[in-house]
Amino acid sequence: MNFIDNDPKQVAIRKYRNTLIVVGTGIILFGVWTVVKMLGSFFILKDETIAAMRKISHIGVDELPDDALFYITLVVVMIISGVMSLFASFFRTASETPMGAFRRTDIVYIQ
Repeated sequence: MNFIDNDPKQVAIRKYRNTLIVVGTGIILFGVWTVVKMLGSFFILKDETIAAMRKISHIGVDELPDDALFYITLVVVMIISGVMSLFASFFRTASETPMGAFRRTDIVYIQ
């Protein structure tokens, strides 16, 4: 018969593994939701975004056209989204490690 090892150290290890899986999955989902929300609000509220960027940067309409300011802001948003997806990759790896599904073929590997 196979019995579960209820040694206090093994119980603690299983608890920490489960916590790592739950936290890693939660952070990934929160990051995906943040990127979707940010991109959705950026495209839906395009005029308000441009007006806010003009107010923050003190750039007049004659200095920089609306389309150029929109594309500059879009590039910044895409860079932020790329950084968040890199963090999601790290947390995905961290949540897969306790399950034994870790692959060393990822692009970024931190040991």
